Amino acid sequence: MKKQFAQHTHIYLVFFTSLIIASILAFNIDQRNQIYRDNQYLLAKKSVTGLSSSINLYIKGLRKQVYLLTDQEQTLINYLANNPSDIPAYKQLEDKIALHFPKHFSWTIASGNGQALLESFDYLVGLGCRRDIKKFTSDTNSNQIYVHTSPQQKPYHFDMMVPLGESKLIFFISFNLDDLTQLLKSAEVPGHHLLLMKQEEKNLIEVTAEGAFDSIVQDNNQLLWQAIADKPRIYKKNNLRLSQATLENLEFFMPVPGTKWLLADLPDKSFYNTQEKLHWFETLFIFIILTIISSLIIFFLKKRQDQFLLLSNEQKLKAFINSTPVMMWVSKAPKQSVIHNDAWLKFNKNITIHAEDREPYDSAFKKGLDSHTPFAHEYRQLDKNQQYRWLRETAVPRFNEQHHYQGHTGICIDITEKKLSDEADKILFTVLKYSFESLDEFLDKSLQKIVSIPWLSLSNKAGIFLVDDDAETQRLKLVCSHNLDPKLQVLCAQVDFGHCLCGRAALLKTTQFADCVDERHDTHFPGMQAHGHYNIPLMHGQQLLGVMVLYLEHGHKQQTHEVQFLEHASQILGLGISKHQAELQVRKQAYFDPITNLPNRYLLMDKLQQAYIGAKQEQTKNALILIDLDYFKNINDSLGHMVGDQVLKQVSLRFLSVLRKQDFLARYSGDEFVIILKGLNHNKETTLNTISNTLKKLQDIIAEAFLINGVRIFIKMSMGIALIPDNGNNAHEILSHADAAMYQAKHSGRNTFIFFSEKLQEQANERRQLEEDLRHALELKQLTLFFQPQINELGLITGVEALIRWLHPRHGFVSPVTFIPIAEESGLILEIGRWVLQMACQQFNKFCAADTAGALTHIAVNVSAHQLHHPDFLQHVEQAISQSGLQAQQLTLEVTESMMVADTEDTIEKMHQLKQLGVCFSMDDFGTGYSSLSYLKRLPLAQLKIDKSFVDDIASDASDRVIVKTIISMAQHLNLRVIAEGVENDIQATYLKQAGCSHFQGYLYSKPVDADQLISLLAENKSW
Repeated sequence: MKKQFAQHTHIYLVFFTSLIIASILAFNIDQRNQIYRDNQYLLAKKSVTGLSSSINLYIKGLRKQVYLLTDQEQTLINYLANNPSDIPAYKQLEDKIALHFPKHFSWTIASGNGQALLESFDYLVGLGCRRDIKKFTSDTNSNQIYVHTSPQQKPYHFDMMVPLGESKLIFFISFNLDDLTQLLKSAEVPGHHLLLMKQEEKNLIEVTAEGAFDSIVQDNNQLLWQAIADKPRIYKKNNLRLSQATLENLEFFMPVPGTKWLLADLPDKSFYNTQEKLHWFETLFIFIILTIISSLIIFFLKKRQDQFLLLSNEQKLKAFINSTPVMMWVSKAPKQSVIHNDAWLKFNKNITIHAEDREPYDSAFKKGLDSHTPFAHEYRQLDKNQQYRWLRETAVPRFNEQHHYQGHTGICIDITEKKLSDEADKILFTVLKYSFESLDEFLDKSLQKIVSIPWLSLSNKAGIFLVDDDAETQRLKLVCSHNLDPKLQVLCAQVDFGHCLCGRAALLKTTQFADCVDERHDTHFPGMQAHGHYNIPLMHGQQLLGVMVLYLEHGHKQQTHEVQFLEHASQILGLGISKHQAELQVRKQAYFDPITNLPNRYLLMDKLQQAYIGAKQEQTKNALILIDLDYFKNINDSLGHMVGDQVLKQVSLRFLSVLRKQDFLARYSGDEFVIILKGLNHNKETTLNTISNTLKKLQDIIAEAFLINGVRIFIKMSMGIALIPDNGNNAHEILSHADAAMYQAKHSGRNTFIFFSEKLQEQANERRQLEEDLRHALELKQLTLFFQPQINELGLITGVEALIRWLHPRHGFVSPVTFIPIAEESGLILEIGRWVLQMACQQFNKFCAADTAGALTHIAVNVSAHQLHHPDFLQHVEQAISQSGLQAQQLTLEVTESMMVADTEDTIEKMHQLKQLGVCFSMDDFGTGYSSLSYLKRLPLAQLKIDKSFVDDIASDASDRVIVKTIISMAQHLNLRVIAEGVENDIQATYLKQAGCSHFQGYLYSKPVDADQLISLLAENKSW
């Protein structure tokens, strides 16, 4: 029995060696799976962390834009809240919201207690949104966002609310999920899904790259947010009472800063399982190969068994190991002489282990020998071509019956290809980690990592091109290079699609290879050495993002493993580039104006503060120029917002054409721009000369006509200038001072510029205080109406003009010349004008009752352009007439010629509609504005009023007499009544009567008086 066992010892040895190798492979695959899972966890963590910051930035930017909208449209929003059924006002605000937020879903205005006010229009604001508004009223400092469907079960959307200052109103707006889902989609990596979650009562709302949906949470489950409170930094899976399927898939999650949302990474378990199965299949394949090899060994052993009996022990050993196709060696104690088989000798006759691997190899060998156990080790060994190859060696120590060491028997397998594959995976994982840095660093570090791989036959030269989105044609631009010749960088700064190998890779979206590029090719310069090329397109899905160009030694042949690795690397680069472009788009939405692509006011304030600090530290001068386009609203009103937007774009381009590279241009608001001139001379006189020259260039470039859709448009502008740091202690103060100077420029005739001074600031402060006081004047009953009689040629009072007065508690009576412009610019004129119209109509009935002569026929009320152009002006007039009981023909509305400039057709249509009701119209200040007979004959006028400026010098100025006589003659031919205002003496009255004027108004007859005094005049039946 022993003899039989001894005869087959070598067969058992092969069998047990196979078992040991299988055990080692199984242990190795378990380690690889664990490393893979750890890498996936790190990848999930970085993906969630980076996306969380991007979502936070997106929400902050969006919220800033909502605040900007509500600041700009505060007056319209307040008006709409008080007049919820006003459809034109609603549409006007809807247009402005659509301009700022093309992707908004719905909006409404709510009261401080959470009650939606626009019941007639908020049919898209369902019960879910209303609950959100209620929640927001209890915590207005929250950055919370809410996600749910609309009442019509349309796609999900998310809501955002902001408080409206002292009005205690809430502005509510819903947005489509496109941007959020795009962020999720751009941040997802293969094998992972990103999920945005929030507990909503018993529902778990989930937002993914494909959209959003609800998951029902069981009643007995712990609430999600309680689990978050317990673990504020890192959350363990067993602390979350979610559905079992969700718990099993969670890899990593964290809260989105500033919200109550949770961002989670859900790996695709099928992807995990596929990877792990691949590892097991690979191990199984190796084991099968070893089994086959062992079987072959047994076959050859049986075949030559008889021959072994006739040979010496050493000959038997050599014959045995040479019969195997794998590299095998046998050592013999005590001298440790080693016998290698033919397969080993074909690999290399000399044993040269890599210096870095020698000590670890010796340590593993000694450890196995001391413990009487097999050892397995991986190391690098020179082959016959003097190239290092990776070998995996397994050796078993042999001992006799007395347990004396006899030597080792070992086999080696070439695992170079496997090692290269593993190393490639590590390199690509490193490249993926670079994607969380800036785009420039990501591209630069990734390119350096790729060209430094020793088993790629690259010449340490490379470049990355990205698609140039700003180019008019399909073009690539060089954004990153490594060791490229400066001449080549200039030559290849821009490459058209289809031009040279790089352009063809972009056009065809496939890898382009050439083993030789020399003077015969498109891109070449004298002295350039011949070389090879890999050109790999960088893709994200079907979208081309750029091309990676790698240089090769001249004559290098294309290798399959190189192409596979480089195309895999290009996918990782495409994923990183897409992620950065998505983040850039979010940042652009938050800090850049969508119409002009200029920085908006938020980025402006950062740059302005930097300019202030820099000027302080470097003892230099900067300057801020605030520009307001004069009468820009008239362009929007008459030609439409589309034309207005085109004008803004062309204006911004013209500004940029005259500014220096270091200067900064931003769009501050609707028709306002801000320029920061940097690095001016510290000498004040030189600085002022530089600023003045720039202002002159700006005026000249804007003075040229703008041609939009075949229409020539001329623009003028008012500018205010503040010096940095002289004119303020911070960015906000400097901007405020420039605004004060610009305001003064507008009131100095426009189309000019003014530098800030302390006197201007005092005036600006007074104006702001007056505006604030004016906001409260109506409710405090500080505004009142005075009335000035209008006299006919018989000296009887036939009409009165209603004139508003403001009795200020500190300043006394404030002139309308002072506060009416403030009311128009602040939007208060709408509320004040409506009040004047209502009060005048109510008072007129009392005047008619007191008129003993019975000559009083009408009351005149001045109407501003803002009122006339308001969509509800007709309803306001009808309401004032009906509520007062006044007859329509007793009301005369006084308009000015300047109102006809903007939206003439709309104005004329409204006047004709009121004329059909019986309302009369008088052209006030005739001859001082934009007089045009073409529109004068189209207006339903009943009266022309000669302006006081013509009446003042009628006795001494022949020109004024001619003008007055011409106006009267023209009115008579048009069958219009004529009234002269500002009549202060008998000479003026006499000439006007002789010229044919029939009605008069002025201090000669009566100054403006209050209602009681006018009633007394009417009761006296006084005649002039």
